[in-house]
Amino acid sequence: VEVLDADTDNALTNFMALDLPECFGDFTYDVAGEMDGTDITVSVKAGADVSALEVSFDIPEKATVSPAAGVYDFTSPVTFTVTAQSGDEAVYTVTVVERAPSGDKMITAYSIGGSTGTINQSNKVIEVWVPWLTDVSSLVATYTLSDGAKLTHSEDTWFLQESGVTSNDFTTPVAYTIWADDCTTLEYFVIVKITPNTNTSISQ
Repeated sequence: VEVLDADTDNALTNFMALDLPECFGDFTYDVAGEMDGTDITVSVKAGADVSALEVSFDIPEKATVSPAAGVYDFTSPVTFTVTAQSGDEAVYTVTVVERAPSGDKMITAYSIGGSTGTINQSNKVIEVWVPWLTDVSSLVATYTLSDGAKLTHSEDTWFLQESGVTSNDFTTPVAYTIWADDCTTLEYFVIVKITPNTNTSISQ
């Protein structure tokens, strides 16, 4: 009978702080920890409540960890000990630090299909000309925002947008609210126009 050596892997990976509140509605976001050996740093926006912060992470299949992933008070560093099957231990220290949020909030590029929008940053109006016969009732826009900014449809109930994914009805101008990392906002309006049909030939 072959006796296999015990697994010595005690790596803790993919550390995440979960469900931090967004600026709008009930939306939340996650933050990945930055690892430097067995030191893990999680940067959150200044003012975030870290006294009951939920975290998750991965460990090797044959390893154990104490304490387990869950909700902890990170007002001071918290340690997690991963024990390999062989009994080798690694102690990971997690420190949560506050960072100053950015106030940058701008749509810097905007397009629909192959049509690039013209952005008037003074008036916060974006104009996009789309081809003749385009159905504008369900179009997906691709856009670029300031770092850390988020975009919602300006409605009574905020609807988070995702570049290249979320469709909107552009039959009438669409109003977007852009949220900076510091929760300040601006509103942009997008007007989609259909390029006139220039083909006036009559088929015989």
